Amino acid sequence: MKRIDTATRRAKEEILSGTLNPIRHHLTDQLIEAHCRSAQHSWYPCLWNPVLTVLACIWKQMHATASARQVEDWITSRGSAEVTRCGDGSDFCAARQRLPLAVFRQVLQAVGQNVSAKAGRVFHGLPVWITDGTTLRTPNTLENESAFGRSENQTRRSRSPLLRLVILVCAGCGTVLGGVVGPYVKSEWELFLELLIEFPTGGLLIADQLYGSFLVLALMQQRGSHLLT
Repeated sequence: MKRIDTATRRAKEEILSGTLNPIRHHLTDQLIEAHCRSAQHSWYPCLWNPVLTVLACIWKQMHATASARQVEDWITSRGSAEVTRCGDGSDFCAARQRLPLAVFRQVLQAVGQNVSAKAGRVFHGLPVWITDGTTLRTPNTLENESAFGRSENQTRRSRSPLLRLVILVCAGCGTVLGGVVGPYVKSEWELFLELLIEFPTGGLLIADQLYGSFLVLALMQQRGSHLLT
């Protein structure tokens, strides 16, 4: 038992100190844990704590085809084969499910703001942002179909449910500062209005002609910002 505990502790130290170094400069243990507490999430000491779980999720997104099992293989390669119980991806999936969605959103925004403050583009003293929308395919499940819906034309429906996404990006370094997800039938413009609720102030927003309305201009001016469309 002591040997397993030692292996687990060594693996955690290896993973947290040497993994994803560029991100770790902006995403510290303290930051992740603070956002977990802010989301009223509690946890007990274990290998799959919130810090390791968030880092594992980031690693998985950086490797687009990686499965949950491969995430656990990567964790094991950083420490000991005794770290994971099954090695079939179930430990990682369970740990990811335990974390509230709010934790991921807050971590995304905190890292984005930190990086943008150091590497963002500035025009006449105004930080420059870009916003745009897109659609993304989701796994073909009944839950996703109910939440997001499918596209449909005269000949057929899409094979997979589609979500609509609008994001705010730092023009200097490309980091994401915020984002809103909605069903496919919801317009990009509606989602942008939701994004404005948490919009930063005192900057210059660049967007395409869809955003060229007096309403968006007025809302941006209310926040002390400028609009280029």
